[in-house]
Amino acid sequence: MDIDSNIKYHQKGTKYQFCYYCLSLQIHENIIQYCFQYNIANVGETNDFEVFISESLSEVEEHKQAVLKPYPLDSSPLKKVNIKIYFNEKVESKVDFDFKINHLSKSIEYASKAYGNGFNYIIDPIINNDNGKFVFETNIEIHDELLFHENLYFLLENVGIKKEDIVINNSNL
Repeated sequence: MDIDSNIKYHQKGTKYQFCYYCLSLQIHENIIQYCFQYNIANVGETNDFEVFISESLSEVEEHKQAVLKPYPLDSSPLKKVNIKIYFNEKVESKVDFDFKINHLSKSIEYASKAYGNGFNYIIDPIINNDNGKFVFETNIEIHDELLFHENLYFLLENVGIKKEDIVINNSNL
């Protein structure tokens, strides 16, 4: 069960470094453990997650504070953008359709937080389903459109989405 998750930033010149973290409670065979996972990288990049586990919440909180100390900023400049993903395969069933929508939503959310581009939770995306093909559209806030596009494409290429099928436009929300 997640207790806390966030992204903290540190500005170096014109670039931002980030620390994405998640503090969670885990119970295994009646033993309570606290798990602090974090990823430190430049925005648009990712590294392997580091993990600190202890049965003591105060010990985990101390570790968390030490890791986050170099990251004083709660946010980086974000731009409101509209993202459209054109899925060119036919969707045969409702189950397949729901799976694809869920996969696209989760990929956007992951590409946002794990690469330091901000937190985005996709709620009620616009879905246009014409002739068995669909366009997934939503509005999000990200730090860097180009880096986000590359990160999202990397996550979606295994489901048949091409780079040119992902369109990100500045939005006047």
